[in-house]
Amino acid sequence: MGASLSELALSPEYRSDSSDLVADFYLPCLKRATLYRRAVGYFTSQGLSVAAQGILALVSAGGQMRLVASPLFSKDDLAAIEKGYVARQDAITRALLSSFDNIADKLTRDRLGALAWLIAEGRLEVRVAVPINQADEIREGIYHEKLGLFSDAAENVVAFTGSPNETSGGLVDNFEAIDVFSS
Repeated sequence: MGASLSELALSPEYRSDSSDLVADFYLPCLKRATLYRRAVGYFTSQGLSVAAQGILALVSAGGQMRLVASPLFSKDDLAAIEKGYVARQDAITRALLSSFDNIADKLTRDRLGALAWLIAEGRLEVRVAVPINQADEIREGIYHEKLGLFSDAAENVVAFTGSPNETSGGLVDNFEAIDVFSS
């Protein structure tokens, strides 16, 4: 069994003015996780490329990411997501996408192709959250909750909640804070 989430000395809070959210929190957790579950208002393939080394470790360990987000994707990201789901059913498209074996490098150089590959390989599941009212009608506003769960092979869990979306802005550029809870 590989490194465990329980081995991490995590802080109860990370703030982007005093720590690097990606290097200090996301990467160490992704490198030990076998499952990364994330709920956000916004997701972009650029957010995946920011955490490329962690995503590589997750995928190399046979892990998976499950994402729930509002339906506010860029046109390019939406096309890559669709291509990935189509490729799951189409052997030829899947074979073409199989050239993305070095996923960390591809995530930084060809984030859209890598996004499609992650979905085609069943390593990333994307679900869309649409708020509805009591009458099952779409209501104003967007799903904007932000939480995440990392799980490892030993069933250790690191949960977090806070302000960042799964975007490069949320992970790198903006002022953001998260609260961390470990099993």
